Amino acid sequence: ILVGFSMGAMLAQIYAMASHNRLCGLVLMNAVYNRTPTEIERVKERFRRNQQLGVESAKESALRRWFRDEDWRDHQETIETISGWIQEGNFAAKRKAQRVFITTQPELVGNLATITCPTLVMTGERDGGSTPRMAASIADIISGAKLSILPDQHHMMSLIAPQQVNRILGEFIENLVS
Repeated sequence: ILVGFSMGAMLAQIYAMASHNRLCGLVLMNAVYNRTPTEIERVKERFRRNQQLGVESAKESALRRWFRDEDWRDHQETIETISGWIQEGNFAAKRKAQRVFITTQPELVGNLATITCPTLVMTGERDGGSTPRMAASIADIISGAKLSILPDQHHMMSLIAPQQVNRILGEFIENLVS
């Protein structure tokens, strides 16, 4: 069973298109798919801004997009940990990864129907980057895919609402093995 989150979900989609017969299950969490022209331009602008202004700009932008107001009150320690992850390491390498995230869309659009393994697609209702529209599109294209939109959640739902996420994952996996 292959589980991918965010950029990892994009990579999982690519892997599954080529090797779905090697998987007994696929989980795509907060996946990007078929961005609109407006969404593409927004991501490109964020990339340009991050190149110009550096890691602090990237961190501020990501944290604003990934968390709800109440998360800042109720999950401060988790947000601080993620903030540290953004600041750690080589920012140039992270920008290269972000560029791949921006430009890989053509490999996905129109090709997901080749995935035949059982698939769960999930995102947060308020995830502005990996939107419910995107998740629904993925689930519509992959035959038999199950769609789960977590109410009132943003991008980092796996860290903010792990009980909800794990319940849905557990049910999906239990159905695969039973």
